[in-house]
Amino acid sequence: MEAWQFFLLVFGFAFVMITVVTAYLARGVLGGLAKQFPAQAWGAGAEVRERQSLSVGPANMSRGVTVALDAKYVHVAPGRVLKVFGGAPFSVPRAEIEVVKVSGKWATVRTGGKTIFGPTWCWGK
Repeated sequence: MEAWQFFLLVFGFAFVMITVVTAYLARGVLGGLAKQFPAQAWGAGAEVRERQSLSVGPANMSRGVTVALDAKYVHVAPGRVLKVFGGAPFSVPRAEIEVVKVSGKWATVRTGGKTIFGPTWCWGK
């Protein structure tokens, strides 16, 4: 096997794996939360931060979502890449968020049967 063929094989495998993982994350994880917690309109004066990092279970959305916090909800909107693969926005009522652990700027919460890890500010705690 020539060097360029080996490179093409490795690059192709990596591309396919990244595509499969991203599609699973977007459709499986975000889609499930979107079904449980349909997206709501952001309230006036919502604190909005783009390119936030959240992990839902083992799936990490590293700097791939926009999070908005208003009086009633925590809104999560997928970024461009996650949208391409079927990611849908969702809005979790703040009353349904259980803070499990806070460690500095990061917090672990449970909602809708899922464990989510992300910045402390976005859980309103």
